Amino acid sequence: TLNPQHPAIVAATTHDFHAFCRHEIRTRDELGYPPAGRIVRILLQGKTDASVAAAGKRIAERLRADVPGVPILGPAPAPVAKGRDRYRWHLSAKVSRAGLIAAVADAATAALARNRKGVEVAIDVDATSLM
Repeated sequence: TLNPQHPAIVAATTHDFHAFCRHEIRTRDELGYPPAGRIVRILLQGKTDASVAAAGKRIAERLRADVPGVPILGPAPAPVAKGRDRYRWHLSAKVSRAGLIAAVADAATAALARNRKGVEVAIDVDATSLM
């Protein structure tokens, strides 16, 4: 490993689950990641890369306008960028309050309400996988 002194590695080698949990929860609290905060992932799929990328850009712009102060990551190609002849892009919003989840979802769907151009949208709160 590149960092054998990392708290996760040290805890694993000493079988200290409680130390690992304390460090992980503290780090997640500091960064606003679950369970301290919430992550809303928006996955877009479509037949052309250009249409999916454009939809991602429209959603990101709408989120930044409608839900100010919520950090938006992306849009970017998904880790599995193409599958079954469908291009995939995603973006994420890090929300500090559960009440903002609906605002993010509403803004994302409103951004594509008039012109989806064959782009499918899936919204996943606290996704267990980003694949």
